[in-house]
Amino acid sequence: MKFRESIAKKAKGFSYSFANWNVVDDYFPDGFEGKDPRDILNATKVKAEVLPIYLDMITEATLETESADKEETSSAYSIDVDSIEPLPSRKKFRENVLRAMYTNDSILKCIDIVMAAALCVNLPGEPVWIFLSGEASSGKTFLIESFGGENKYFDYASKLTHTSLVSGWKPTGSDEESSGLPKFNRKTLFIKDMTVILDMDKGAQQQLWAMFRDIYDGYIKIPFGNGKVFKATGIKIGCIAGVTHAIQARNDSEMGERFLKLDYLGRDKSEFCEDEHMDKAWESMDKKKENKELMVQTILGYYKHLAENFKPEELLKVPLEIKEKLRSLAKLVVRLSTKVTKDRHEGMVYRPKSAIATRLFLTFGQLIRVLAYVRQEKTITNETFECVKKLAFDTCNEFNFQVVDYIHHKGSAKRGEMINDLRIPSTRMHQILTDFEALSIVNRTKEDTDEQVSGRPNYTYTLNETVEACLTDTIKRRKRVVKNNNGISSGKTASKSKTTDGNKSSKKSSRTDKLRSATTSNSSSTANDKRTIRTRKSTSNKGKAGSRRKTANKA
Repeated sequence: MKFRESIAKKAKGFSYSFANWNVVDDYFPDGFEGKDPRDILNATKVKAEVLPIYLDMITEATLETESADKEETSSAYSIDVDSIEPLPSRKKFRENVLRAMYTNDSILKCIDIVMAAALCVNLPGEPVWIFLSGEASSGKTFLIESFGGENKYFDYASKLTHTSLVSGWKPTGSDEESSGLPKFNRKTLFIKDMTVILDMDKGAQQQLWAMFRDIYDGYIKIPFGNGKVFKATGIKIGCIAGVTHAIQARNDSEMGERFLKLDYLGRDKSEFCEDEHMDKAWESMDKKKENKELMVQTILGYYKHLAENFKPEELLKVPLEIKEKLRSLAKLVVRLSTKVTKDRHEGMVYRPKSAIATRLFLTFGQLIRVLAYVRQEKTITNETFECVKKLAFDTCNEFNFQVVDYIHHKGSAKRGEMINDLRIPSTRMHQILTDFEALSIVNRTKEDTDEQVSGRPNYTYTLNETVEACLTDTIKRRKRVVKNNNGISSGKTASKSKTTDGNKSSKKSSRTDKLRSATTSNSSSTANDKRTIRTRKSTSNKGKAGSRRKTANKA
């Protein structure tokens, strides 16, 4: 009986049958004590008679059907939000998240940003769409599934195509709309894996991106050949799509600033510990279902509290200082995301121009206000700005941002230094710097050296004033530790330390000036010596060549 129950539990949704062993007694009048079909084969003298016995055992069996429980299969994709109690406590929300899953600073910021992006559907203006990128087995799918699948706030899709959003099929005898787009209106759509679009053919990708542009703008009209016209106005859908880092290979500047990118584990590798991630998964191995239920109850309970009390007119105002930082962020992201169109043979096709950063500036301003509401802050703090800054920097191409950040911190840099320190291939570095020159992101100056260098000339790269100002406004200046007479360290900036130790700095500067003048004089003298040596060698070689010619002529 236990065997029957175990088979029935594993075979839900299928039909199965057990062999009828009572039929075997009709073929063996003296009795049969076997318990295996092979015992029938061994007990039969004529092997051709075994097949009819097996067939009778099967055809006389009772067919049983175990239907799948509809509530159990649909609970993973649809949850009744009305049955969930609101969770008003931010502290309790954070405690439950820490208990249910592995977290670091980047993951906690991602949760807040995703919830704020979902709430932005209730605001006037354009929605916030995010690519949630992360490595395989990083846990981003667990977070996406924690929003409860299909409910009155969210909806869920494993993958997406343009035909699944808008369909031209007309059901006969019914006015019901066959397109899936209207049911997503005023909801946030979670897509489990958006990376599959990279495996689609180019035409299908272009159709999907074109449809996304219309949906983002809130108006879509598509006529079909069968006479049907799909039309939707005032539509607004949020979108959070899980992707792998393969999405970095695609430049989405053709779509504008519609999809922002968010690195789940963070680009700073020091934030993520793989061993801790594995240990947390090991501890949750036997209680995976309980942790998932806890995460769903926590996410939906906290979001339900936020949605029921959400009042757009009561959102906090952005301070002027943070507003200027958001302006610089928007300019930086737009410039680093601009695509330079190149031809295989002729190189750059036309002079590229960056898009206007107004749309992204408004998106950041809208998002930071909702983020402060999600974090239950009384004023918009720098911690909330750090969340928006993470979203902005993650949206930039990783290589592009690393190069710009490297030059910013060093003041100027050479191509070889960046290749070695950033570990970027030389060909890719050449493409990045060439594109940056075309976009006026960097300035290139050639070094004046007396020595002849073979190969490419050695250039020094500096940032454009606009890009430099954007980074200066958004990135905190690095502080150095200065010890006083008592040995106590204080976080004084470099400019303040210079003013306090004015005499010492002037003495040091004079010494350094003397050393520089000495080194320059020595270098100039050595250069002159090398020139004289070269001229002597050249004259001596010319003399030898002339003597050889004379001897050859005499001969």
